[in-house]
Amino acid sequence: MQIEGQVAIKRKTEWVTRYAQIRESVFQYKKDKYDIKARFITDLRQTTVKKGKLEPGKGYFEIRDKIDPKSDVIRIAFTT
Repeated sequence: MQIEGQVAIKRKTEWVTRYAQIRESVFQYKKDKYDIKARFITDLRQTTVKKGKLEPGKGYFEIRDKIDPKSDVIRIAFTT
């Protein structure tokens, strides 16, 4: 099974639109659908995923590696 589409990714101080994909429990995002190189890849089975709120009615998900506490924390909000 594969899920893909546009997401908002929290980058330092602002939210940016990126193309994300989940296939066989692996999450990745790229600048756009046609970009060859993924900007971030992680196996969701090795992460913790938490829900948070931006404002009433709008939420986001935070993806954090379970094993490496120094790894990037990704915050995503779905746009499609």
